[in-house]
Amino acid sequence: MTTETPAADPTDGPIHTWFSLSYTNYQVLPRTLMQSMPTEWQERMVACLEEISEAFSHLPQAEVYAVQASTEHIVREMTESELKRAGIEADWYGGEVFTKAATTQEEFDEWRAKHETDAPTYSRDGQELDPHERVLLPVADPVPHYNRGRTFIPPAPTVARRILGTTEQADTKAAPYPTRHRWIAQELEGGDEWMQLASSVNRDYAEGRITSYQTRSPHGLTTRLVRETTTYTVEQTQADEAQQPTPAGSTADKAAALGMDPTDYRRYSHDTAVEQIRIAGKGLYAETWLRVMDALEQQPTPAPAEETK
Repeated sequence: MTTETPAADPTDGPIHTWFSLSYTNYQVLPRTLMQSMPTEWQERMVACLEEISEAFSHLPQAEVYAVQASTEHIVREMTESELKRAGIEADWYGGEVFTKAATTQEEFDEWRAKHETDAPTYSRDGQELDPHERVLLPVADPVPHYNRGRTFIPPAPTVARRILGTTEQADTKAAPYPTRHRWIAQELEGGDEWMQLASSVNRDYAEGRITSYQTRSPHGLTTRLVRETTTYTVEQTQADEAQQPTPAGSTADKAAALGMDPTDYRRYSHDTAVEQIRIAGKGLYAETWLRVMDALEQQPTPAPAEETK
């Protein structure tokens, strides 16, 4: 006799587990942070977003959502000023209102002692609130605006290395200063601003993104493919110079000055250079990208026409 194993319930899968015990119905991801992640991660993210969009494209969905940066508060723990900002009223007197225009302090104290309750009731817009209910107070967004794809915030180096599949121990056979090429798919927006659609080390992927956007656009797009070339220059910091002397002479002389044999010195020099590149990598990428954008915005000077005889 065989027993079939029931199929796993997708609603009780990794997404449900990731949200944990929260009652959150949506996950908000700042565009600025997503565009600052390594490109390899961005490619995976875009693929997942397109998959879920395609999977549920047949269902009715809201046209837009309003997102507001806020802080969360429990009603009964809020201060008077916070309650006022949230539009919440606290009633300590069971709905009774002291209406006497002219009275003594003694009369008011007597009225308060008669009607004051141990805990207030809360209401907003005529609706009573549970004291344990959580409400939101709008605040300024701490994450900078994406600024048309230009804002860059370096992610934690350890996370970036893990995403890129690199380790702390450098490969001694790798080139210390590799030149990188990346293909950028762009769309002309507003007649004068080139906006990034996708970027990848794979040209076919970038061209595919252009084709995908053109197919989905009812009015057509003006697009182009840009090749970005990045080179690296490693420079020693003042702190490094203070800690380690820079001996002149042959490799053997430099190795002897550090108490190493030539083989260990070459490995040490290479590992040091690679680590510096990894730390500075995202900043260098961002600077290169800004230079590319600035160069693309500049109008080329037309060459003078050749005279013909």
